[in-house]
Order: sequence, then C-alpha cells, then structure tokens
Amino acid sequence: MKKYLKDEEYCILLQKFVSERFFFSENIVIEKDTLLFSTKVIDSLNVMELLLKIEELFGVMIEIPDLVDSNADCVHDIVVLAKKLCEGKE
Repeated sequence: MKKYLKDEEYCILLQKFVSERFFFSENIVIEKDTLLFSTKVIDSLNVMELLLKIEELFGVMIEIPDLVDSNADCVHDIVVLAKKLCEGKE
C-alpha cells in the first residue's frame, strides 16, 4: 500500500476511475458515498476491473466474497476495507 496517501486521496482516485471507466466521462460525479453495487453503477462484469484497480492502488487483493461480506457498497467503504486488509497483511 502506498502509505503516503490519505483516505480521501484514495477515495478521489477510485471515484475518478469509476467515473471514467464505467461512465466514460469525467462529467459524471461519483461521490465517496455513492452506492455502487446496490444501484447497479457497477455490475458483476465490471467488478473485476474495480478489484484490479484496488489491487494496483493498495497492493492488496480483495476477493469478491470479501467485498460482498463487508457490504462495501461505496468508494469510502471500499477504501476502508482495502486498508483493513493491508493492515492484516503487514
């Protein structure tokens, strides 16, 4: 994990990724509390791309069951989960 980034910076990076990758636009605003899965912003086909981006940013792999079990449905929750998994691997 890149320890020099703050939670808010990770949120911004993921928000930008979701906006550009899944909406193909920087004009769509994804907030850190925008629901991603329950509102179908990200579907089952896109989840793998998101997980790869998380692995790139944090250096930790999140399995789909971990994501589902944690109820991480927004960018902020995903950042919290990734950081928790990073701490567990140290």
